[in-house]
Amino acid sequence: MDIRLAQLDDLGKILQLQEKYHVDNLTEAEKREKGFVTTRFTTAQLTELIDQKGAFIAVTDAGQLAAYALSGTWAFFSQWAIFPFMLTRLPSIRYKNEELTTINSCQYGPVCIDDDFRGKDVLKQLFSAVLAHYQDRFPFICTFINAKNERSAKAHTTKLPLEIIDTFGFNNNTYYTLACPSS
Repeated sequence: MDIRLAQLDDLGKILQLQEKYHVDNLTEAEKREKGFVTTRFTTAQLTELIDQKGAFIAVTDAGQLAAYALSGTWAFFSQWAIFPFMLTRLPSIRYKNEELTTINSCQYGPVCIDDDFRGKDVLKQLFSAVLAHYQDRFPFICTFINAKNERSAKAHTTKLPLEIIDTFGFNNNTYYTLACPSS
């Protein structure tokens, strides 16, 4: 498995995988069984994130996209309504005796892994690439997970060093805020 930064020619495959697991395209049973992504990226948004070196992918030897993990600054992610809301909460959240800010943390996620590659350490490999990429720039990595997405919450708290540090409500949903040191 090749874990690398995405390039512009990976856009179509990322969008295809996003749609396959987007919350709007799954039945309730599929959401529970497979997990889901809630943030929908456009071609323009993904292009910008790729240019900012915030899109990581896992590609098989045969060239199949197995997974992606997106990450970046709070400024980039603030174009979706949930992120400005999260930013209003950051000053009240302490993690490892530090206040989380837009200066000392960045957003990780969404992450999406194709069914065929789940349980094969792809999540750990992608997350390791994200941590390595940001460790000199941001001391902390943050994310949020919809509480209904039990599969994702379990994977992120048992397979990765992320810890649930806050719970909040937004748009009639409950979310967990998770964080970990980047190094």
